[in-house]
Amino acid sequence: MHDARTDAELLRALRAGDSNAFEVLYRRHFEAALSFASRAFPSRADDLVSESFLAVYQQVTTTTSGPEFAFRSYLKTVIRNTSIRWSKEAER
Repeated sequence: MHDARTDAELLRALRAGDSNAFEVLYRRHFEAALSFASRAFPSRADDLVSESFLAVYQQVTTTTSGPEFAFRSYLKTVIRNTSIRWSKEAER
């Protein structure tokens, strides 16, 4: 199923309660997120992607923060920050 809406349009729809909009964002950006996460934290790339998508979903649906456009860039930042946090936790 192809959805022609832009990421910004999908994020607005998600904020308005359209949970299907997040599914479109997930399918659209999953492969890029997994590729990025595989470089950031190879042994837990799948977990890193899942946690990062969830963090963005929670931000967008429960707060006034989170991305309004440039979803992929925002997601990559969350992946990077989560990876750094996990690495620091693993060192302890």
